[in-house]
Amino acid sequence: MTSAERRVSAAGETLTFTIPALPCWRRTKDKLTGKVRERRDLPQVLKLVGYYSKGKVPNWVRSKEYDAWKDHVRLFAPLRIKRLNPRDKSSRVQVDVFCYFPSANHSDPENIRKGIVDALFGRRQGKDDQWVFGYHHWPEYDGRQPRVEVHVTIHDAQGELEL
Repeated sequence: MTSAERRVSAAGETLTFTIPALPCWRRTKDKLTGKVRERRDLPQVLKLVGYYSKGKVPNWVRSKEYDAWKDHVRLFAPLRIKRLNPRDKSSRVQVDVFCYFPSANHSDPENIRKGIVDALFGRRQGKDDQWVFGYHHWPEYDGRQPRVEVHVTIHDAQGELEL
């Protein structure tokens, strides 16, 4: 597990941590049925998994992968960030991500950011992400060490951010 960096500026306190890529099974589409299946007979690939919402026809393989990604994010997030609970404009939180993909075939960086916000501030954690904002940097590539660098800035106007 990597350690988090801490920096304080006029904008607020910024905590930085790194999420390594998640090992995932390769997926292929069945030519007869059109269903997507995991290929456990092939080596795993390292992925940064983007946001997923169940559509008209849910993709359960993709849904399971997204849930595993959110658990993976929480594993690497510092406890201080996991305890944040932004509740109004005065306690807003900025989440900026820098994605380093293993190749040019990758998820949308904005969906990576949304997945990280879901993992840390989603309703399933008993929180509300309406006061979380931020951006994603353009895609970068690192085939040896794919990862996401996350910068969380705590904007606490009154010094009373609920931890």
